[in-house]
Amino acid sequence: MKSIVPVCLLSSIALVGCNDNYKTKPPESANPVASKLTGVWQSPAYGETIRVDQENNIFVYRHIDEMCWLDDQLETVSNEQLNDLLKLGTNSFELIDGYGTADFHAPGNKFTRVSTLPTSCLSDNLLNLEDLELSSDEIFSLITKIYEQHYVDFSLHDVDWQTHTSALQATLDEDTTIEELHVKLGELLGPLKDGHNAVTIGGNEVRVFNKDLYSTVFIKEFVIDNSLEWPINSDEWTQVNQEQWEAYFSEQLQMIVSNITSLTSEDTNIKNLNDGLIWWYVEDNIGYINISAMTGYAEAPQDAINIVNETMQEVIQDNQNSEALIIDVRQNLGGSDFISLAIARFFTDSIIHGYSKQARLDNGFTELTPVYIEPSETGSFTKPIYLLTSNSTVSAAEIFTLSMSEFEHVTIVGERSQGAFSDALEWNFNDELVIELSNERYLSKEEIWYEGKGVPVDIMVNFPSKQNRIDGVDPGLEAVLSELGL
Repeated sequence: MKSIVPVCLLSSIALVGCNDNYKTKPPESANPVASKLTGVWQSPAYGETIRVDQENNIFVYRHIDEMCWLDDQLETVSNEQLNDLLKLGTNSFELIDGYGTADFHAPGNKFTRVSTLPTSCLSDNLLNLEDLELSSDEIFSLITKIYEQHYVDFSLHDVDWQTHTSALQATLDEDTTIEELHVKLGELLGPLKDGHNAVTIGGNEVRVFNKDLYSTVFIKEFVIDNSLEWPINSDEWTQVNQEQWEAYFSEQLQMIVSNITSLTSEDTNIKNLNDGLIWWYVEDNIGYINISAMTGYAEAPQDAINIVNETMQEVIQDNQNSEALIIDVRQNLGGSDFISLAIARFFTDSIIHGYSKQARLDNGFTELTPVYIEPSETGSFTKPIYLLTSNSTVSAAEIFTLSMSEFEHVTIVGERSQGAFSDALEWNFNDELVIELSNERYLSKEEIWYEGKGVPVDIMVNFPSKQNRIDGVDPGLEAVLSELGL
């Protein structure tokens, strides 16, 4: 069988899940108290309802119009735990679990109090996931219904969802194999061109990106060099191919790093955090910082924020005499928005409206939530900044880029970002079936939506080509140095 999404063959290359996340001016709210939470709370834009009983047991339901299932259950949750999970308002709360901390977080899912559970979530109607057995055509139908009710906007790529899905559904029946279903899912998701849309069945993921990631660029080079078939035929991809590909991939990454560091002298101190999550140096009063991910700093959000703060304070201190700073997120596949915002605040000395966010709700959208970036209390770098981006700048890294684009002293150099801003709304039915989709809009301060396009650049420069890498050239860095007259 030919793979619809060849990059999914490569276990060593995974798009970081972009589940979240901002710092807003926090609303005034009371501390969560069990008695105030008792009842039913609903977030229709995210297909989620939470019920809290008098013993502080929490029941999390996921639902679409036709069905509902118990997604999670937390027993006897303490007030301290509740403080970590949510921020309580008047007849509403914001779920911040996974979005940062109570003091510093990105916009979480907003829930409002309702009188009762949806009819489909009443005990007699609940879907039993343990006994869930679906044929291929039933899985396909379930996926299309979830997308129909929650996908952010089919008009973005002029997709007539009803016509598109009906034509594909007609080719399926109860005898369709899982392998055949994977092919159809590639055809289903392909026109949406969105890296946050995915279906995983039995551990095999189907995901189609809007623009080629650097990993896809590299594997296409490898395929051509080795006279292999493209798209990759998974039945013919051998263990030798895999080992050779992994070696090629590592070699290309090392060449990119070598070409960046070739601009330094022998005595330049190159510092790094967490095996290269963030690494930086200063050369001839020009600073360079590479931010490779917005995740992986620590498991607990507060620990991650602390590490980012400590690292960025050192970066700012090292660059106190620098005339300009180059920030490189060209290979940053994303992570958590609160990490992006924790970093961005070190590059402003005033409160900046970074972006606004909303989610699809029925045939419209929820109210826009503005996101503000407040400057770090320990000092910021506000001299000229050149931000390097590429098609492989994805998700939370795009939120960083979108926010930084509002800073007057920032010039964006490179390619437009991937154009995949939304968090991935996940529907986990069991270990065998996981559905993900984009359901949110991230808008610039001017309310421009860059989904599917990417954040615009001020100076267009391509990601290093194969020949660039061989020749020891980094076009992005050369463009910046030229702008600086160096």
